[in-house]
Amino acid sequence: MPEFRRDALEAVCREHGIDLVFTAGAEMAHLAAALPAGRHADHALSGDELAERVIAALASGDVVMVKGSNASGMASVVAALRAAAAEAESMAQA
Repeated sequence: MPEFRRDALEAVCREHGIDLVFTAGAEMAHLAAALPAGRHADHALSGDELAERVIAALASGDVVMVKGSNASGMASVVAALRAAAAEAESMAQA
């Protein structure tokens, strides 16, 4: 299992403007634990579970990047984000 240095993760987040990191799956628990306080938003066991949490944390103007494999369930996160964006756009046009 890889080890992460908290200070190095903080530097990467700061350098690239990453405010929050959501993690999913048992294999990402070590990353969740290593992220600096205030950067780690939430951890879930599945993409389906994580999708709801990511959407709940979004604010207008946020930029989201989803990184993971289809096996990790990230397709459900992307699908939920797209549906939420379409709903928000529809409401804005009404």
